[in-house]
Amino acid sequence: MQLDDFDWSRLTHVYGSAEDVPDLVADLLDGDEGAVDEAIEELVSALVHQGDASSATAATTLVLVEELRQGCEHAGAVLEVLAIVAATAAEDQPATPEEAEEAKASLLRGDVDAMTVNSRLARAAVWAVLADLVEVLPTRLDWTSPACRWAIECACALGERASALRPRVLQLIASNPAPGEHRLLESLARLSHRGEHVELYRTFLAHDDVRARADAALALAIAGDTSDDTLRELAAAATGPAVPASLEDLGALGSLLEDAAPRFFDRVLRRASGFHVSMDALLAWLSALGIAPPGGTRATHDGFHFDGPPMDVPVDDALVALVDACVHAYGLWNGRTNLFEVLGLPSTRDALAAWLRERR
Repeated sequence: MQLDDFDWSRLTHVYGSAEDVPDLVADLLDGDEGAVDEAIEELVSALVHQGDASSATAATTLVLVEELRQGCEHAGAVLEVLAIVAATAAEDQPATPEEAEEAKASLLRGDVDAMTVNSRLARAAVWAVLADLVEVLPTRLDWTSPACRWAIECACALGERASALRPRVLQLIASNPAPGEHRLLESLARLSHRGEHVELYRTFLAHDDVRARADAALALAIAGDTSDDTLRELAAAATGPAVPASLEDLGALGSLLEDAAPRFFDRVLRRASGFHVSMDALLAWLSALGIAPPGGTRATHDGFHFDGPPMDVPVDDALVALVDACVHAYGLWNGRTNLFEVLGLPSTRDALAAWLRERR
C-alpha cells in the first residue's frame, strides 16, 4: 500500500481529519534528523494517543509496513512508530479473526464512515493490519541492521502473534555484541510462554554488566520465577547506582512483585518511578534509602519545604544511589528544590554529576 492509495480526507485520527498524515509520513521517510524526530512525535500523538485507534492508524500502519518491505532509509524510525502502535493501539484481539479481516477489507474499500476513533471496527482494522508487520520483521532481526533494536521492540509488542520469531531472538541472544545494552532477555520473555527459557535467563544473573543481570532478573520474573535470588537481583539493580534503561517500565511488574515479594515491591517501584520523578516519589526514595530530613518535610509539585537545619549525611552507597537517581531522572530538574543543600550536596545537575564521578 502507498500513501496515494488512500483518501486521507476521509480518514480520521484523534485530532480530526487525517489529511496531515501524508506530509508527516513523508518527513518520517525522507526528512533530516530533526524532521524525523518531530514526525515520530506527531504521528504517535495523532495515531495512538492514550491507546486510541482509528482508520488513520490502520492505514498508516499498512503504508509503513510496505515501506519497510521495499526498503527505506529511516527503517529505525518507521519501526519505532510501528512498535508504539503495536503496543498501545491493538492490545486486545477482536471478537473473531473474521471481524478483523472484514474491518481491513472495509478500510481497503474506503468504507470507513463507521470506523470512528477507538471504535470496535477501528481497533479490529488495526489488529488485522499488524499481521503484515509480523511478516517484515525477520529481515530486520539482525545486528547488522541499524533497526534491529526497534524490530525487537515490535516483536515484543506483538506478543504471541510474533511467537514464531522466538527462535530468531534466541539466535540474537547468542550473538549479542552488548548484552547490557540490548533488552533481548525481557523481549524474549514477553514473546515466550510462561516458564520458557528460564535456565537461559539464569545464566545471565552472573554477567559482569549490571544491566544484563537486571534484564535477566526481569525476564525471570516475567517467566514466573519469583525466587529470592531473582527478586534480590531485580531489587538491587533497581535501587543501585547503575540503573539500566531496561528498568524504566518496571511498573508493569507491579502486581506480580506486590503479590509474590512485598518486601521487594516498594524498593523496586519507588526506584522505577524516578524516571518520571515527582517530589513525592523523591521523598519516598529518601525514606527507602534511610535518609530522613528532619522537621516536617513536605513536597509540592515543584519543590520541597524543610523545617530544620542542613543534615550531616554520611557519604555511603545509599547517598550515592540517590544522587545517581537524581542526576539521571526525568522531570526533577523542571522545578527548583533545596533538597541538595539540605543534604550538603552541590545544587546543580552538572555539579552533582561531577560529585558522582569522583566517587565512582
